Amino acid sequence: MIDVVYTMLSDVAVVRGIAMPYSVEGFTIQGIDGVYNVYINVLLTEKRQRSAIRHELNHIDQDHFNKHMSIEEKEACAQA
Repeated sequence: MIDVVYTMLSDVAVVRGIAMPYSVEGFTIQGIDGVYNVYINVLLTEKRQRSAIRHELNHIDQDHFNKHMSIEEKEACAQA
């Protein structure tokens, strides 16, 4: 079962808060409709959740879902 704590919807992304292991801050999945589903760990502090949201949105803004780059390269770019 997934705990949905908050949902933010835009034309591009839906951000949801769910409980995950502490080692996972967040992840993003692109749906078949083209909308990005961003999942953020609600067990983190609010500051870390905001940071994780920015990080995941950076992946979207930088089109990492359609670029052939290594995960390491994508993560380094999203941190900037």
